[in-house]
Amino acid sequence: TSAPWLPLPTANHAGDALRGEPPGLAATGVGGLLLGGDAASPHGGCGCQVALLRIMGSTRHPLLPFVVAPLPATLWLWWFAPTTLAQVPTVSVTGLTFTDLDLDAGALGGKVQWTQPGSVSTVAGYTVGLATNSAGTGLYSLGTPAVGTNEASFGPDVVVGSYTDIVVYTRNADGRQATPVALTIVDASASATSVAFVDDDLDVAELGGDVAWTAPVSSDVVSYYTYLASNTYGASRSLIGSAVPFGTNTVRLAADAPLNLYGYVLVYTKSSLAQQSAPASVTFVDTDASVSNLVFVDKDLDAGQIGGDATWTEPSDLTRVSGYQIFWAEDSAGSVKLLVNSYPSGTVSHSVAANTAKTTKAFFLVYTLSALATQSTPLAFPILDRHSVVTNLAFPDTDLDAQQLGGVITWTAPLDVAMVTYYSVYLALSPAGAGKVQQGSDIAVATNLPTVAQDTALGSFTYILVYTKSALSEQTTPRALLIDDLYGGVSGITLADQDLDDGQLGGTITWTPPTDTVTIVEYNVYFAKSTAGAGKSQHGAAVPLHTNALALAADFEPGSFTHIVVYSNSSDAGQTTPSYVVLSDTDASVSSVHFTDYDLDKGELWGEVTWSAPDDVGQVTLYHAFLADTGAGGNRTRLGGAFDFGSFGGPGTNFVAVPANTPLAGAFGDYKKILVYTSSELGEQTTAASFSISDAHQTVSGIAFSDLDLDAAQFGGVVTWTAPNATTQVTNYAVYLSANSIGTSSRSLLGSNVLGVEVGTNKVNVPVDTAKGSYSHLVVSSRSKLGLQTTPAALALADSAITVGSIALTDLDLDVGDLAGAVTWNSASDITHVTKYALYLATGIASGVSRSQLGSTVAVGTNAVTLFADTVVGAHTHLVVHSYSSLAESTTPSGTLAIPDTDGTVRALNFGDRDFDSLQIGGVVHWQAPQYTTQVLHYAVYLAEDAVGTGQAKVGDTVSLGTNYVMMPVSTVLGSFTHVVVYSKSSLDWQTTPAAAVFADTPHIAIDTEWTIANGDSTGPQQNGKWDTPEDGLEWTIKELGLYSDSDCTTAVSTGTVVSSGQSGKYSGAERAFDGSIDTEWHAQCAPCTAGEAWVGMTVASVVKCFKWLQPSVFAGSGVRSVVLRIGGMELAKAQGLRGGQWEGLRYVAGPSGGGGWTAILR
Repeated sequence: TSAPWLPLPTANHAGDALRGEPPGLAATGVGGLLLGGDAASPHGGCGCQVALLRIMGSTRHPLLPFVVAPLPATLWLWWFAPTTLAQVPTVSVTGLTFTDLDLDAGALGGKVQWTQPGSVSTVAGYTVGLATNSAGTGLYSLGTPAVGTNEASFGPDVVVGSYTDIVVYTRNADGRQATPVALTIVDASASATSVAFVDDDLDVAELGGDVAWTAPVSSDVVSYYTYLASNTYGASRSLIGSAVPFGTNTVRLAADAPLNLYGYVLVYTKSSLAQQSAPASVTFVDTDASVSNLVFVDKDLDAGQIGGDATWTEPSDLTRVSGYQIFWAEDSAGSVKLLVNSYPSGTVSHSVAANTAKTTKAFFLVYTLSALATQSTPLAFPILDRHSVVTNLAFPDTDLDAQQLGGVITWTAPLDVAMVTYYSVYLALSPAGAGKVQQGSDIAVATNLPTVAQDTALGSFTYILVYTKSALSEQTTPRALLIDDLYGGVSGITLADQDLDDGQLGGTITWTPPTDTVTIVEYNVYFAKSTAGAGKSQHGAAVPLHTNALALAADFEPGSFTHIVVYSNSSDAGQTTPSYVVLSDTDASVSSVHFTDYDLDKGELWGEVTWSAPDDVGQVTLYHAFLADTGAGGNRTRLGGAFDFGSFGGPGTNFVAVPANTPLAGAFGDYKKILVYTSSELGEQTTAASFSISDAHQTVSGIAFSDLDLDAAQFGGVVTWTAPNATTQVTNYAVYLSANSIGTSSRSLLGSNVLGVEVGTNKVNVPVDTAKGSYSHLVVSSRSKLGLQTTPAALALADSAITVGSIALTDLDLDVGDLAGAVTWNSASDITHVTKYALYLATGIASGVSRSQLGSTVAVGTNAVTLFADTVVGAHTHLVVHSYSSLAESTTPSGTLAIPDTDGTVRALNFGDRDFDSLQIGGVVHWQAPQYTTQVLHYAVYLAEDAVGTGQAKVGDTVSLGTNYVMMPVSTVLGSFTHVVVYSKSSLDWQTTPAAAVFADTPHIAIDTEWTIANGDSTGPQQNGKWDTPEDGLEWTIKELGLYSDSDCTTAVSTGTVVSSGQSGKYSGAERAFDGSIDTEWHAQCAPCTAGEAWVGMTVASVVKCFKWLQPSVFAGSGVRSVVLRIGGMELAKAQGLRGGQWEGLRYVAGPSGGGGWTAILR
């Protein structure tokens, strides 16, 4: 309870050490120190603040900061034993356990657990730590959980070092227990052993294979992680696959893993707490097992084909090699590769069969195989397609007989003969070698001159082929030469018989020489009795080379000869088989002469004389045609001579034209025959072929036409006629509008066919709207296949033009741009062809303008169409009536009327709110009558939510034309209304589009408003016996009247127009009530005045919130007991109980929440 004291020299201390404790102080182990200002008590003396230092336990105690004020001369150091100051826990935990889940030797991690003491009243928490003995020496704290928590986790990788025990103290605010509960540390170590890895990826700098290990003996291992790393500590490590569970002792490293800088495989064990930090490891060697010396020589001598052996050298170490795969690919890296074959280890070659297509593959690739995978980087060798074919193959045939060969075959050796061993020569049926037969034996390289013996039969062979051969095979595609069998015979022998007489020949024998005439010297010409020259007789002498013709005189009689034969001769021998031509005697008379007259006018011809050419026209130079009296050519006239259409036609031209309008009459009467002669260079025939003439006459009759186009100067309808009695030559009828009756002036064809309507059709349409122009006739001309009649049938034209008159409309739709009412008109002047009428709105009165039909068409005899309300005018300007016939509607209106659109919309609509309450309105709605009021009968006023009348509510009653205002009651609820709208009504209906004006819920000072006061009671004698009833009734009198714009009646409204119901007396006008003098008066026009009969006031554009007036005493008879305040003639408020003889009035007083009202001023 007491102790030696230690004086301190300063007032403020921090960090000073207390030394020289009393003997035995440290031995107590637990206690505390206090500084006090009194030797008798640590809390007495100067009343200084007590400063607690710290728990004892050593001889050196840092002094906590403190302040002593006021500072005594001496501070006393007091010692307090536990019984007086501190009570650290004395209870201990039980059941302490710990399992090391850090699988590295020398490192700890896991969860410490315990059972709390039976009583924890003195325990605030626990201190858990490592210690170098069971007494807690060298404590390393692992945590300080609060009471109620009976475990503490730590690690991993907490170093064991010199620690031997895990200790747990109980503790409170006074400190921790003196002796902890301890548990000896058991350091767990669980690493894999016997780690092994062999690289089964056969590419250099690439890895792949299985990692294997032996599991540790531990129940705390849950999984393994394997890595590639650059050292045994895991530098730059890379996870192999994913974690594997305990019980699995292998992991596969997929092939093609990059070697990088890795040199080790690491295996980590992992507990439920963490992965160990120090793994097991093994180093490895990168396996490189590629083949070498890959070679392929192509021995297939065809382009695009390969064949031969690919060879290679196996890797020096075959330990991991299981076999090889052979690929073709488009590049050395293996792009778009194709597997060719697979071989086991020990194989060093691959054979490619001859004629194997090279395709697009450019490289041979050889991959080595391991048990794991195929190499990713092969050894490559480019495929060189060897093409060894001879060039310049030639064979000049020196045997001149057809189907026989003879001569020497030559060629140029291939540029690349490295693989060529022999040449083979064949005769074949095609350049590909079909049906080939070898000529002689194989020919050694450098021997290129085989000989084909003379008279070798060509047979059906067409090609000479030369193949190259290698040690592997013979080419499949040879060099081919089309055989040119030299033939020396002439061709194209002709004799143009220019003697046109039967049984006689004359002319020139000609032929075409052979293509190759190098060995030919002359030709011999014979007449013979067969193609082979039997019974031949030479004609003339031998003909030298380059002379390919021999003359034959006229009148030659061939007798029994049937052929001309020509032999070619060389310097050595002549042909044995000649060339030939069959003799042909020319007979050149025409046949089948014919003429059809297509000029359909009487006495005129037009057409074409035709005939069939002679069987042989080779020698015919001219045809001659004539008109004649007889078949013998009497009085003949050449066709084309006098008529100037050509005198003859050349061979191959089997007709001559007879021009239109050719007269049938000749100089000695009508022609009866047409004659046709042939001629050659020797002369004209003497006997012609002939044909008898027949004249055609085919004209229509009975033309009829009714004009069904009802427009003036326009035609439309159907033209009809009666066909001619005979129509043999008629193909069409051409119908024209014409300016004369013969169709020669300004004519226009009707119908779409330029030739006219076909025969058998006896009518044609005149299209509606066909302009009359200068046309006066319809003409119908018959048409033959050659042309039209020149003299048609004709009909004079008559135009139908229909008009209606007196179109009228009284527009009963009062909206601008809308129409309604009955449109009427007078009947057409001539309704013979009229079937109905149609009424339109149109943008003008011309044909073709934009228009819109109104209603349906009406039958002729009905002359009115009713327009319903709201018929929209749009851009139209006229009402037009069109007439219909059975053919069509008129294109030009039959009658027109400028649209009489009635505008019944009121003008100058205005409304000024004279209700001074918020959200309430009232006042007079004014307007001016529409400009045109002929059809206006009534008006209706509405409040609306917009200018088109949405959500409208009617204001007052409907008013008649002549009334241009409606009073809106004061206190009308504003609601959502924003506009006042006014509709006009005709005898048909109301407007759909009203006049509109926007208003505001505030008095509008810009609108003139009539403010008046009126007598609310009669000024006549009252018979009710009241003391203030006047004896006699007088006119109502106002001495002075004031209008004010404020509720306090201080700001007078002086600008306005004085109004009143009238006056009595010259000097008693309404202005007397506003002259500022009480000595003048306004006298009403009535005496007595009934209630409301007399009124006086002012029309102003200002807001009025106060009225004050001075009237005579009510008892005097010219004052009234109640006065009505009116706005626009409508009662707004009333002052009652008036006595007169003093200033009285009404004023507007605003309410506390925006409302308000008019109150009387009674004095």
